Amino acid sequence: MAGIRNKLIDTALGVLKPGKKLDKDPAGLMSILEDYKEKRRYQIPEDYLNLTVEYRIEIVGERPCLIASPIGTKPKRALLFFYGGGYYRTPDRKDFEYLVQVVRRTQTEVWFPLYPLAPEADISMIMEHAVKVYREILKTWHPRDVVWQGNSSGGTTCIYLCMKLRHDAAEWGRNESSCPGTDDPAGTVECLKKESAWPGTDDLAGTGEKTASEERPSISAGEKKLVLPYPSRILLLSPAIQMPPSEEQIAAMKELEKEDHILSVNYCRSIAAILEHPDYAYLKKPFDFDWSGFPPMMILYGTKEIFSVYLPEIRETAGKYKVPVKGVNGKDRMHCWPLYGNDPESVRTVNKMLTFIQDGQWTKQGDPPDGPEEFICIFTAADDIQARMVEELFRANEIPCFRKDKYNADFMNVYGGNSKMGTEIFISSVHRESAESLLNGIGLLADEKC
Repeated sequence: MAGIRNKLIDTALGVLKPGKKLDKDPAGLMSILEDYKEKRRYQIPEDYLNLTVEYRIEIVGERPCLIASPIGTKPKRALLFFYGGGYYRTPDRKDFEYLVQVVRRTQTEVWFPLYPLAPEADISMIMEHAVKVYREILKTWHPRDVVWQGNSSGGTTCIYLCMKLRHDAAEWGRNESSCPGTDDPAGTVECLKKESAWPGTDDLAGTGEKTASEERPSISAGEKKLVLPYPSRILLLSPAIQMPPSEEQIAAMKELEKEDHILSVNYCRSIAAILEHPDYAYLKKPFDFDWSGFPPMMILYGTKEIFSVYLPEIRETAGKYKVPVKGVNGKDRMHCWPLYGNDPESVRTVNKMLTFIQDGQWTKQGDPPDGPEEFICIFTAADDIQARMVEELFRANEIPCFRKDKYNADFMNVYGGNSKMGTEIFISSVHRESAESLLNGIGLLADEKC
């Protein structure tokens, strides 16, 4: 069940109805996006990142890409993260807070590209940039150690990227005069020399034979070999799998639209029209596409978002092509709900997402079941800054936690962003001693009366 905070946020969204502002035909939406473009700002919270991770900003494919890694520790894998925002918005604070959680709790290097956006960009520009970033990652990371994640429209990009890699492999098989995604007409052998060797191998010819250092992974998709391999797994949060939706999908979405205050059916149709490109027409029908060889996926929706209508078709298509999929549909939850809730279910779900990034498992061995779990109040923070600090401390040490404003002040915090009445921090009861020790280490005492 949704917690109090989630219900209050949902109530606030019901009043503000942000999704309805974009409920336009293509011409009307284009006018809004043109206006928004003039106000758009990419704001990377460097002060916050400096305190929590090591990071650098590199230019990849002529655009900035934030690359964050754990402080003083060698990362164990790479995550290519596509943030959401309907293909027109820049990342927000929650995206960077989640990035920090991934880096610190899973020892992962996160690649966070600031990809092209509408209305300047169409889907061809977005996908070609995604390929360039992925190529850059594969210069230093073996594909078995790479994970993709996409939230909302970023999840759409992940599915589209799988389709593009498979489509490009088929095109290359028909015309082997150049490397897909490059303008290098060097021919098949040179292409394999450039694209097929992975870090730590001397398999420059792309033979797939075992070398002194390691065996090249299988990258077959059906009968074709991919020029770029799929990653080890993909995590999708509230993805819009098919854009535009089919008439059957639209009919199902209309039933949910009255409860979804963030998304609108018209926006899905209109943004698809704005982004479309003739060379990428095959992306319009992902459920008619061959998913053979797609990597395992964890996919999360909420029952109060229109995109949840895709889940049955995802399961059916994945089953047809034998793609392992774990689908979650949170009851009474909204779009991208795990990142915006502070209740036990949201905390548990984020933990499962991080576990999937870390080792591909749906849950950690020894994790409590999804049923009732005892959470206790361990500390009352004086303000939002102190609450965030304590939350970061607990999460960095893998202690599940969430916060709740005292005296039902959460409704004011949704609007004002800072409670004046104190914020209670709750943890799983099994971690009490560890939490008390961590608090003592920074000069704070556990609150026995909260």
